[in-house]
Amino acid sequence: MSLILILILILITIMVCMSMVALCPGNFGWNIIGRWMRARVVAPINPQRGCENIPRYTELSHMAIDDFNSQNNKRYEFVKNLTVTTSLAAGFWCRITFQDRDADANAAASDAVKTFQTLAWWGLMETKKLYFAGLRNNPVVKVVSELLIPMLM
Repeated sequence: MSLILILILILITIMVCMSMVALCPGNFGWNIIGRWMRARVVAPINPQRGCENIPRYTELSHMAIDDFNSQNNKRYEFVKNLTVTTSLAAGFWCRITFQDRDADANAAASDAVKTFQTLAWWGLMETKKLYFAGLRNNPVVKVVSELLIPMLM
């Protein structure tokens, strides 16, 4: 009777271990016997607190606002980065929220400073690419960020 109980416990332990293999980093979603577990390993998204305004991230913000200005015939000037999150994959996926000042508006106006967001890539050998840039509360940016980001990951 105790032998049967021990065998059942061993079997349960093996089944639990096999189901947990898909959650362990570095196995790319394959379990011990090679059957696909319908899971994948994805790099975590890391907030960059305290270093939002280092040159790497401010350069991407400047690229984003220059692109936005050229497409929309505006004159926004970079103020500062508010939040930066990164995800590592042969480079950095950077999601940046930043503030810009409208150069055409009165400096004392309450709407002179706007909040923008961008998704940018900082790759190997200093390659940089913007995927979108725009006003934060813009519905087009919201749709692009909801559809584009999961496809790129």
